[in-house]
Amino acid sequence: MVSEGCFSFTKYLLFLFNLIFFFIGIFLASAGFWIIFGKTSFLSYGPTLMSIFPFACLLLIGGIGSMLLGFFGCLGALKEVKCMLGTYFIALAILLAIEIVAGVLFFTQRTTIEHEMGGKMVELMKSSKQNTSHLEDFMTAFNSIQRENKCCGWDTPNNWIDTPCSCYNSTGLLFNSSEQHNFSMECICPAANGTSPSCRIYQEGCKEVINRWLSENTPFILAMLLAVAAVQLSGMTLSTFLYKWIIVDCDLLNHYL
Repeated sequence: MVSEGCFSFTKYLLFLFNLIFFFIGIFLASAGFWIIFGKTSFLSYGPTLMSIFPFACLLLIGGIGSMLLGFFGCLGALKEVKCMLGTYFIALAILLAIEIVAGVLFFTQRTTIEHEMGGKMVELMKSSKQNTSHLEDFMTAFNSIQRENKCCGWDTPNNWIDTPCSCYNSTGLLFNSSEQHNFSMECICPAANGTSPSCRIYQEGCKEVINRWLSENTPFILAMLLAVAAVQLSGMTLSTFLYKWIIVDCDLLNHYL
């Protein structure tokens, strides 16, 4: 028979793991909600970026599922309900398998995803001169990305040819040089095709900036994914121990609630 101290330690440790899992679910659900419903969400810019809608839905559903699963695990551990712990273990195992498959698909299909997204971003940029409300939101969001990351266009500044230049700040000062110059707000990026030296813009595309950020932060991203997997595996292990040690079954659940 397991000691009371060991049993209590395992029970509250499982509660702690599920509390962490609950907050991870909040983060994932918030990210999915922002992508789908946020004012500056790329999904609001029209059907050209609807290919990321399934990914956003997975984030939202996965986050909500993680929150419910964390709550379920906390309740099963604190109330010592055997059937809840068994259901929790099965659901957590399924979720972990889905995450592994999704992670493998993302890293193996990354080039395809980048190519598809790049083409749709360029198409959206060329449509930005239509001045619809959705495209205005896109311009606001993308201008912020360009301004903060000191980049222009998606692949190159040439993406903005025949489209109003957005690669300068609101004061009309130079972006890509320590030397500051004033230029007209009517500038439509002639520097992109070399016709004028007066309109200076960043020469690096934002795709390269984003790819560089992903490359630099890949170890951190992998560490976070491994940490989430470790929390899930720990929850599965602890729930297995508690499942073997407790005797409360589903027919007594109402007595504890």
